[in-house]
Amino acid sequence: MWRRRSDRVTSATMAEIALRPRPGLAKMERKVPMRSLLAILLMVCLGGAMALHGQELNTTQQSQAARLQHQFMSPCCWGEPLYGHMSPEALEMKREISRMVLEGRSDQDVIEHFKAKFGTRILVEPDGTQWWVMNVVPMVLLALGFVATVWIIRKWYRPAEPKAA
Repeated sequence: MWRRRSDRVTSATMAEIALRPRPGLAKMERKVPMRSLLAILLMVCLGGAMALHGQELNTTQQSQAARLQHQFMSPCCWGEPLYGHMSPEALEMKREISRMVLEGRSDQDVIEHFKAKFGTRILVEPDGTQWWVMNVVPMVLLALGFVATVWIIRKWYRPAEPKAA
């Protein structure tokens, strides 16, 4: 149904509505700083507990651990890479990777450890012959298909040879 002109909300009435006192707003405004204070306190406590638990990784070690996490599949469902998965098994594997990096083990040592533990299925990209089959063979077949398509199209549109009379 159509509204009358006098029923329409104008900017003046919007300002009046915004400036009206609302019940409970003062109580809510007091809670926000308390919540943020509690959140900061919790983060400081957790950070202190983690610092007491063990050493933290420096930037080089963090980049090595991140690189390694990108090379493994999650051991719980085998459907996602490890770096983005948050299951308990994946978190345990991430902790194990961090521990091994802190010990100073090389990337290849860590990869060999998890290949021995889970098999080659743990790798995001298989190594050796399987890598060639997965990455190179499809490209070769695609190129051969393209060449065959061009050859067939050129053969179809080639002018017909005159017949001898």
